[in-house]
Amino acid sequence: MTESTVTSGVRRVLVVGGGITGGVLSLALAQRGVEVVLVDLRPELGGVGHGITLQGNALKAFQAVGIYDRLAERGYPFSHLRLKTADGHVMAELDTPPMGGPDLPGTMGAVRGDIADNDVADGLSLTALLYALAYDRLGPPR
Repeated sequence: MTESTVTSGVRRVLVVGGGITGGVLSLALAQRGVEVVLVDLRPELGGVGHGITLQGNALKAFQAVGIYDRLAERGYPFSHLRLKTADGHVMAELDTPPMGGPDLPGTMGAVRGDIADNDVADGLSLTALLYALAYDRLGPPR
């Protein structure tokens, strides 16, 4: 997102979906002074599923909104991939280049709930922050 986007007159944005993308987008917009209304079908936001593999573009987005370091504390960053058969024989080894930038790993394994519940400021979780934004604008879920 460029600075011109924020100064173009857009002051209030509706984000539909409180998953990883909607959550990070909402946080990025709010950090730039845009009023965010986040809506989701679920009464509580949080991770769906268990594990996720994050590539460089996602890691760069997490870094841009200031939550990468905390996510990296709980995730498993790596820049090398080893593929094995079911019995443990190595089939291939590959480097995963740092597509998010030289200061980020090529890939990170993480738990979806760690992303959604990642602390972002003063002990307030991302989930709580995003839910608070939606609650403030829309009231309690029905």
